[in-house]
Amino acid sequence: MFVGVVCILDMGCGSSAPPLAPIPDPGGPFQTSVPPTATLGALTSEQYMELCSELAAAPYLEPGLLRELTCRQGGIEAANLVSLGIADAGADGGSFLSVCQAAHDKCQQRPIDSWPCFLPYGCTATVELLSACVNELANTDPVATCLSAPTCAMVAATGSQGVIATGPCPNGPSPACTRLAQECPGVVQSFFPGPTL
Repeated sequence: MFVGVVCILDMGCGSSAPPLAPIPDPGGPFQTSVPPTATLGALTSEQYMELCSELAAAPYLEPGLLRELTCRQGGIEAANLVSLGIADAGADGGSFLSVCQAAHDKCQQRPIDSWPCFLPYGCTATVELLSACVNELANTDPVATCLSAPTCAMVAATGSQGVIATGPCPNGPSPACTRLAQECPGVVQSFFPGPTL
C-alpha cells in the first residue's frame, strides 16, 4: 500500500526521461504564417489549410519537385515539337532554349493540384519543428539532386535529352526531421521526396 502511494505521488517510481531540448529552425526558404508555437495536431482549420498550402507550394518538397519534373519534361517536349515543325515557335522563330524555357515557365505558373496533406490529429510537434525539418531539407538542394530530367539549358547546351545523373534525394536523418518523425509518424513521408524522381 505504501509503495502505491509513493508511486502516485511520483516520488521515485521508475525513471522519467527529461523533456527533449527544442530544435530551432535553422532558417531557410520555407516560411509560414502559422505561429511557430502552434501544435500540429491542434491547428485550427484555417491554420491547417494555410500550412498545407505553403508546404505544397515549396519547390523542394515532393509536390513542388514533381511539378518541376513535369515542367522540365513538358518544356523539352514543346521545344522538340517546334524543332520537328509540328508546332509553331511564334513570330520570332524561337530557339530550342527559348521555346523550352517559355513552356517550362508557363507550366510553373499553374497551381499544384490537390496534394494529400497529412498533419495527424494528436501530433505534439510544433510548427517550428516542422519548419526546421523543411528548411534542413531545403538547405540540401533537392532540386539539384533529386530530379532525373535535365533543364532546358542542359538540353540546349548538350543536345542530350537523356536522364541526368542524380544522387538519392536528401531525406536522411537530419535532427529536426528525425524528431518530427518520432513525434508525428507519417508527416515526413507525406511531403518529403522519395529516393529519386
